[in-house]
Amino acid sequence: MEIGGRSESQNETKKGKSKTPRKPKESLLKQKSPAEFFAENKNIAGFDNPGKSLYTTVRELVENSLDSAEAISELPVVEITIEEIGKSKFNSMIGLVDRERVDAQLYDDYETAKAREKRLAKEARAQEAQSKNAALGKKVKDQSTMKGMKGRGEASFYRVTCKDNGKGMPHDDIPNMFGRVLSGTKYGLKQTRGKFGLGAKMALIWSKMSTGLPIEISSSMKAQSYISFCRLDIDIHRNIPHIHLHEKRNNDDWWHGAEIQVVIEGNWTTYRFLQHEFVNIGKSLAERLIGEMGPEFSPKMVVKSLTDQQIVRINQLFRQAKFDDPTGDCLSPAGEYNLRLGIIKELHPDMVATYSGSAQVFEGHPFIVEAGVSVGGKDVKQGLNIFRFANRIPLLFEQGADVVTRTALKRINWGSYKINQTQDKIGVFVSVVSTKIPFKGTGKEYIGDDINEIATAVKSAIQQCCIQLKSKIIKKMLAREQQERKRNLSRYIPDATNAVYDVLKHMSQSHASKKKRYSGEEAEILSNITANLITKETIKEKLAEHVEKVDHEMALEYATQSGVTEEPREDVFIQTLDPENKFIEFQSPIFVFRLISVLGAGIFVKTQYIPRLAEISHLFVLKSIWSRSEESAREAVEVAKEHFPGVECKWGDKGLDEIIQDESILGVAVVLAAQYQVDMSLKLLKAGKHVLQAISEIETSLSSYKSICANSPGYPIWAVAENYRFEPALVESKKLLADIGKMMSVQLIIEASMNSANPYFSSSWRRNYTGGFILDMGVHFIAGLRMLVGCEVTSVSAMTSHVDTTLPPPDNISSVFHLENGCSGVFAMILWRIVGINGTVEIGRGNQDGQHGYTISFYGAGGHCKSNFYPFSGVTAELKAFLHDISQANLKKGSSYEVEPRLSFIEGARDVAVLDAMLESGNKNGALVQTRLHMYLGASLRLGYEWVCSLLYQLGFKSKMRPRERNLLSSIHIYKARKRQNASEFSLCPVALATTTTTATKKREGNIKLQDLYFVLCIMIKFFFDWILEF
Repeated sequence: MEIGGRSESQNETKKGKSKTPRKPKESLLKQKSPAEFFAENKNIAGFDNPGKSLYTTVRELVENSLDSAEAISELPVVEITIEEIGKSKFNSMIGLVDRERVDAQLYDDYETAKAREKRLAKEARAQEAQSKNAALGKKVKDQSTMKGMKGRGEASFYRVTCKDNGKGMPHDDIPNMFGRVLSGTKYGLKQTRGKFGLGAKMALIWSKMSTGLPIEISSSMKAQSYISFCRLDIDIHRNIPHIHLHEKRNNDDWWHGAEIQVVIEGNWTTYRFLQHEFVNIGKSLAERLIGEMGPEFSPKMVVKSLTDQQIVRINQLFRQAKFDDPTGDCLSPAGEYNLRLGIIKELHPDMVATYSGSAQVFEGHPFIVEAGVSVGGKDVKQGLNIFRFANRIPLLFEQGADVVTRTALKRINWGSYKINQTQDKIGVFVSVVSTKIPFKGTGKEYIGDDINEIATAVKSAIQQCCIQLKSKIIKKMLAREQQERKRNLSRYIPDATNAVYDVLKHMSQSHASKKKRYSGEEAEILSNITANLITKETIKEKLAEHVEKVDHEMALEYATQSGVTEEPREDVFIQTLDPENKFIEFQSPIFVFRLISVLGAGIFVKTQYIPRLAEISHLFVLKSIWSRSEESAREAVEVAKEHFPGVECKWGDKGLDEIIQDESILGVAVVLAAQYQVDMSLKLLKAGKHVLQAISEIETSLSSYKSICANSPGYPIWAVAENYRFEPALVESKKLLADIGKMMSVQLIIEASMNSANPYFSSSWRRNYTGGFILDMGVHFIAGLRMLVGCEVTSVSAMTSHVDTTLPPPDNISSVFHLENGCSGVFAMILWRIVGINGTVEIGRGNQDGQHGYTISFYGAGGHCKSNFYPFSGVTAELKAFLHDISQANLKKGSSYEVEPRLSFIEGARDVAVLDAMLESGNKNGALVQTRLHMYLGASLRLGYEWVCSLLYQLGFKSKMRPRERNLLSSIHIYKARKRQNASEFSLCPVALATTTTTATKKREGNIKLQDLYFVLCIMIKFFFDWILEF
């Protein structure tokens, strides 16, 4: 649990009801004009990139000219002029002045001296290699296509003019024929090249998008005395022509036809896409961009005030500037795990590998490519079996032209990965996700192969999968080859048998006639040969048994390496570790881990648990939220649905029973009132659920939990949420304590407003909770204290008071406490301060950039101070730890699992014990109260060790003891538990150990007998067993 900072009461006057009717919500329905649609999806019409756009423009204009000439039965005479326009000339055409670069490092082609030297050396080596190849008669690459340094990002512009002798166009129809998409004269049944009324309009749209210049049309019909001249562009959003000039001019030559002139961006030599990245522009980069565009630009300019020239200037700079790639957070890929499961489920392959690439950019839109490659499987044909997905939707048609198909068939050298492209059963799965998939055609059936960025990413993803498979295939091949070599031995058994038997027969005959030359075992074998006890059949059987044994061993080794077992197997996968997933997660095809539920719908659930769970939603599935009333349950579910759309709403006894009986729910977070949480937790634990309890509890409930574990086939986890033990600020502070030397004093000062108007304090259950909010909230600060100092609080003396009568008593507490390490401190119930010999560590609440958290300050002995800020994240960390514990415990399946110590029920009970002792001391007007440590086995064993040392000291081992152990004699106490008569709690009473040395002991000092020591140790062991069994 996390408690907010200072609470302030706010008294606001109630506003009167306004008579103005509430404004209806804006409709989500939107409409787009045909021009806007084709501008956003220009690849449908063939305007994919500058190179293809130039070709498409020329083709469309020529087709229109041919159709126009054929309409009047004229032999077509078409004149095409393509004029390249440089950047300077283009800028002068639009009235834009060229500017020198001010901030060179802002540009994408910026090159340091070292990088330039490296590039020139690389180019020199490449040129030298080209010269050698040319001298040897080998093929030489065109120098223009060789990759050098990045250019200055200066786009090429072209003025395309098409003039024909065709039919011409009526004067009044020209604006609509060029400035309104889907308007034309070719919608009849006559055979024509044009059909959709789209080509020339798309050229105009491309011109507007790339250069901003209008199109110019001159046209005249047969026997017409004037030439119609029109200069226009198109209003893309309204799909209407925007006419700059429309007039009639003299036609002295009685010319007929049409002349169309348009200026567009193109690429005459290369065929590739330009990337425009317009995200990740921070404040500093924005200022640099504005400064680079010149004095006529300022940060406070209104966007609507930009002129056409200024828009072109911005466009040019954005083409040349350097931007970071998008993060890809806006994308929702399928994920390697889901892709792997899908492949296994559908194909049942022998081997499978998956890979997910990082986000890349195409035309300003991020995309991610995921791939999977499988080998073998049921009902899989030989060769390549390609499966394509775009935005997680399968693509079934027009596979041949798709980038995935062409890459798998032509760009992957399968043989280099030990995969036979024609004989092996290969499954290739590629998924592309993007905010804008560049489909070819409106059918959205394939992605073109001419997109270099996507083609490169697809190839890289498939290759990464093949690399993973290669190592597995090589191991499998080696195991198979070794197995074959062993099996081949059986072929030589007959020949080997004959040879060995003949040699042994000859040796046995010579052995009988000559003197002894062999050892006992050798002589015995030769004797058996002579007596026909060892024959050829015997040797043959032994050799066969040996080969069979070796073959069996190799089969086991082969099965181990290839992943095949004699029994049915269950595939389990381990999720990769990354900054977002800090715990190993095991997953299997039978279930998807993890389904959890939340019991409770109060303010802490809505303000803390649901937002924190949303941060780690990739680790689990939130199945349901339960509350005692339907109204509160629905309120919490409404909050959760923003992050967990499928969460179910449960309430009352029926809803609770459904959660308990639902075997798919592994863990439950119990965020209920303190009075009800223990009974609810025990009920869930009995049903086999893992429980994360929001509030610490006294130790008396532990016996019930142990009884449940003893009678349950599994070991359900009972964890206590304590975010203070997970807060980064406290974790880092504990590391700093090593630098302050010996601890001198500790201060824990809590100065927070406990106004009853605060919703965290005003809950009805808190008013009926014994100990009030002090006990509920104080345990968190005690947890932080105990974690920092690393030892227990042994005794306390406290004073309490009751100021706000609307809150349960007490609401103020001040205490002095004594630590196990001998240090003392004060608790004034948000500040931790630990003072050492060499410095001080202080932790206090802080705020940075709107984030709430803790500020750690380290004050050194020399007076220097070093501070760091850590935002609150303890709740998220504790929830992650609980989910990790559930995963590990689920894998144990019946075995006990040691949970994260910081979530231990015992740790929470220790915190409560300290606060209980403080409240008890307050009731006794500050009397010293010992904390109840009898249940802590660690402390008991430590006291027991000290008792052993003192006994040994009394028995004469004085010289072998450390000084600290000798000093224990005068102050050692052991604590023996006894039950209170009026309650089921335990208390401790000190029993002084005799410290006087008897006369008999003095006589035996230095001359102790073994049986005496044995007798004392037996008594000690019996005492400890009795002590432990009592609990």
